[in-house]
Amino acid sequence: MPLWTLPSSLVERIAAGEVIQGPASVVKELVENALDAGASSVCVWVWGGGLEAVQVSDDGCGIPAAELERAFHHFTTSKLASPDDLGRVTTLGFRGEALACIAALADVEVVSRTEGALAAAQLALRCGEVTERRQAARSRGTTVTVRRLFQDEPERRRLDRRREEAKTVQVVRGYALAHPHVRFELHLDGRPVLSTSGSGSLAGALAEIYGPHLASNMTAFGPLGDDRVQVRGLVSRPPASRPGRHHLHVSVNGRPVGSSPLLEALEAALRPVFLKGRFPVAVIHVLSPPWAVDVNLSPTKDRVRLLFEQEALALLREAVRDALRAGPPSLSRERARGLALVASWPQATPAGPPPQPEQPLSLLGQLMGTFLLAEGPEGLYVIDQHRAHERALYDLLLARRGGDRVPLTEPLLLELRPHQAVLLQRSPGLLEELGFSLEVFGPYHFLVREVPALLDGLEASALEEALRDALHDEGWLERLLGSLACRLAVRRGRALTEEEMGQILAAYRAPGAPVLCPHGGPIAFVVGKELLARQLDIPLR
Repeated sequence: MPLWTLPSSLVERIAAGEVIQGPASVVKELVENALDAGASSVCVWVWGGGLEAVQVSDDGCGIPAAELERAFHHFTTSKLASPDDLGRVTTLGFRGEALACIAALADVEVVSRTEGALAAAQLALRCGEVTERRQAARSRGTTVTVRRLFQDEPERRRLDRRREEAKTVQVVRGYALAHPHVRFELHLDGRPVLSTSGSGSLAGALAEIYGPHLASNMTAFGPLGDDRVQVRGLVSRPPASRPGRHHLHVSVNGRPVGSSPLLEALEAALRPVFLKGRFPVAVIHVLSPPWAVDVNLSPTKDRVRLLFEQEALALLREAVRDALRAGPPSLSRERARGLALVASWPQATPAGPPPQPEQPLSLLGQLMGTFLLAEGPEGLYVIDQHRAHERALYDLLLARRGGDRVPLTEPLLLELRPHQAVLLQRSPGLLEELGFSLEVFGPYHFLVREVPALLDGLEASALEEALRDALHDEGWLERLLGSLACRLAVRRGRALTEEEMGQILAAYRAPGAPVLCPHGGPIAFVVGKELLARQLDIPLR
């Protein structure tokens, strides 16, 4: 088959498809242009899921009339002047592609006015070609209207409109939380769905988007860090959670980012606190000098690489852990029919003397070699012995940094895959802090000579398996500790002595003890008095 050069019209459509993947991409690019223009107010209107029309209006600096048509040429931008500028990008946009790509896929009308101009300039384009130029009336700023997106691509016109609306809401929500000093409005088919005041308060913007009830369940942290990287944000405490990851908002220098090591580290820090499959609402702002952030990784500009990534990940893990540890623990659901997850642990006492008022949890015994039964003020506590012990060990491993070590009988030679070795080499001090002695023994080989004293007796094969399984992404440390704790914990089906049962419960003596295992599973639930009375048909006293 002979080679031939693609016509420019086809090249433009291929390039446009990389940048504009759907209506939400149009909204994203236009919102970024508005923010880069210094807007203090951004209003977004969407009709028909964005396939019929999208309009973004701002009060930014505007585009000079003489440059308006040129703004729709490929690789035309005011944000980069030299190759060196690419290494210190301070704006959200910089590629000079967005407007040209949008115009190649839809009908576009733009009205813009700069400060001091006698009138606004208006330009209409179809398939990238100018069809009309004239003057118009509007205040300083820019309004871009995009109609009939993908009009020449019937297969893309069949996108699910409700799903595209949801993506658009996610985009606008992300920028509103990344820029709380800017007022945002979003309307879907004329219906207002989002509005922020631009007060500059992150907590205020979150309350305006998610409501005051959720805002009251948020814990703030930061700023933490130094001149290289800083982290601050808000995270919701249980039971305030959502079934998906769409409410984890991470931004770097005001740029919302998608899948990244930051999100992986955030999820790992949250895993022991929230039920499996549930995620909090979290807003994380990461700040780093422009020269330390590489934003030129993809046409969509939603991925970044941090020069001080390991420092940022460590700050994020510690900040989120401390924030959730400081907040009041609660996993109580509405107590439907007297059955609920444990909301908080009373002080525990081993079986023996009758329970005292100041120590209301009394051990009753073991059920089916798997559950511990205890009596407490809310009724009967049914406790998964494996998960309870597993979480206690996890917290001990995490807390005993710099603690005692024990040597392995024979050093463990650990052979890893290349990407696993890279993860380990990025942060060699993490395992050292926890009590592991680790030596590099080749490109992908490591020698483990010592382990934390808590792991004394754990078989070398189990340790090797845990390390291999954990080294998957930036959340590997929490995954490793959870895996080790799981291997050390008493198994389900094992009969326990009264002393062993008391020791497991003793870990939950202190107020604020955790109610989830490291993998997000509930440790216990309560059978309330109301349920027992109703099931047995006896009067409640």
